[in-house]
Amino acid sequence: MEGLAAAGLRRLKVLGLGTLACLVCLGCRFYQLQVVEFPVHQRKALRDSRVLEHTTPPRGRLYDMRGRLLVSDEPHYQLWVRPGELQKRGELEGVLSEALGQPRSELRARITRALALAPLEPLVLQRTLSEQQLARSAVRLRGLPGVYLEAAARRRYFHRKTAADVLGYTGEISEEELKRLAAKGGYSARDMLGKTGLEKEYDVRLRGRKGLQAYTVDARGRTLSVEDARSPVAGADLYLTLDLGLQQRAEQLLEAAVHSPHGGAVVVLDPQSGRVRALASRPNFDPRPFARGITNREYQALLKDPSAPLLSRAFEGAYSPGSTFKLVTSSAGLAEKLCTPNSMFYCSGSYHGQNCFVTSGHGSISFVESLAQSCDVVYYRMADRLGPNRLARYCRAFGLGSATGIDLPHEDPGLVPDPKWKEKVWKEPWGGYDTTNMGIGQGMLLVTPLQMAVTTAAVANGGKVYAPFLVEKIVSRAGALQWSAHPRPRRKVPVPARALAAVRQGMVGAVDHGTGGAAAIPGVQVAGKTGTVETNGPNHTWFVSFAPAAKPRLVIVVFLEKSGGFGGEKAAGIAGELYRYAFRRTKK
Repeated sequence: MEGLAAAGLRRLKVLGLGTLACLVCLGCRFYQLQVVEFPVHQRKALRDSRVLEHTTPPRGRLYDMRGRLLVSDEPHYQLWVRPGELQKRGELEGVLSEALGQPRSELRARITRALALAPLEPLVLQRTLSEQQLARSAVRLRGLPGVYLEAAARRRYFHRKTAADVLGYTGEISEEELKRLAAKGGYSARDMLGKTGLEKEYDVRLRGRKGLQAYTVDARGRTLSVEDARSPVAGADLYLTLDLGLQQRAEQLLEAAVHSPHGGAVVVLDPQSGRVRALASRPNFDPRPFARGITNREYQALLKDPSAPLLSRAFEGAYSPGSTFKLVTSSAGLAEKLCTPNSMFYCSGSYHGQNCFVTSGHGSISFVESLAQSCDVVYYRMADRLGPNRLARYCRAFGLGSATGIDLPHEDPGLVPDPKWKEKVWKEPWGGYDTTNMGIGQGMLLVTPLQMAVTTAAVANGGKVYAPFLVEKIVSRAGALQWSAHPRPRRKVPVPARALAAVRQGMVGAVDHGTGGAAAIPGVQVAGKTGTVETNGPNHTWFVSFAPAAKPRLVIVVFLEKSGGFGGEKAAGIAGELYRYAFRRTKK
């Protein structure tokens, strides 16, 4: 028995020594981890729990030429969550659904997807809260882990639809845009960026530079502290060449002249520089739903609207120019010495089966009067003598058939046809009728109202083709000038000064005693040219003009889609009203 007891005691001692050795080893390891290696693990824990998040700066503002505010940011509230911080999701989804008025299943799906992809990234559930949503959210969601009610900014358009197609709108970045812009850096999901107009063209300037905030979170994803790693830089302000008063007046006159589903456009330029004073299109759209976050239903309604309010007819719509094109035909004829400013013609009323515009014939008519009275027969003959290739060359010299270079996206380049183009596209040979028709601005030739304004400006200023522009200067939020515009002459038309002077004289006659009399105003001599384009329905009508005739300060082009009638009387009347407005205000 004593032997057994001794053996058991020895085993206990061995077990005790083994246990003690294990405890010593564990203690040493604990000491190593918690004391010796503590700084290393602390740095690792902090690094793993540190989340960097971009902060969005205020977007730049837009002003008109007189410093009147057109667009800026305004405060609003949005609700977002950090999925990894949410607790009791089942109950929370029900509360969110009631507060926001959104289906619970939709919220659950969005949160579940975000939790799987980026649990610590913000998920915006409602970008702009209505007053009711804000009130419910403030009461029911305040203080809940992972739920944030935050003041943010959205675009405010101070004059509603005014120049909406020019100013443009912003929207949330799409997956396609994110992939395309990824290489440039600074873009991430849920960013707001310019989609159309100046908002798109100058997005890099307007959006500024993002800041960085560093969040420290615990193992459960709860925020422990927040600090600024880099301050945001506000976007720069754009000062435009637009005159708000002139823009509004142009839109008012268009509104009264067009009838749905048809529209129209007005372009007002400074012919000595290319500065755009007004660029109006009707019908237009309201940019405010885009600012608050347009619904799919609202957007689809705009796309399906037969009046096409999202199309800017001023620079995105291309049409036959009608007799306003005689400015180009007459300039080409003079430049090629097919006639002189003193030439006389005979109009019998028809030419190779084509009748003169609403007359039985002008009889003997001078070059100047052929423009003033818009004699088609003279320009049928002149076009045939020029031939299609020479006529197309002069079109391109005036800037037709290509983008004007205006600082806006999505500009339509129009179309200048020639025999090679027709053979390639239509698979048909060019016919004599094609040339004759082109001479009076009919047929396959397509131009935008903006292109016709540039062409008219070149006639008015002695032959300089300027690139039109809308932004005069860019200024930082602190007031420092970052960039200023300068006139950009693109080319000089190959037409002698004496020839352009004769064309201008014909345009003066058109308003004084010819087809454009509706544009005449007391005290200011207006030079203009009307145009009518026959369509399957009512006619399109045009009026291109400049004033004062001796020292042009403004070019005004008016286009009315399917307005009916002949000679552009209605379009000329709109131009006359705009000249009255502009010059009366200048005198004051």
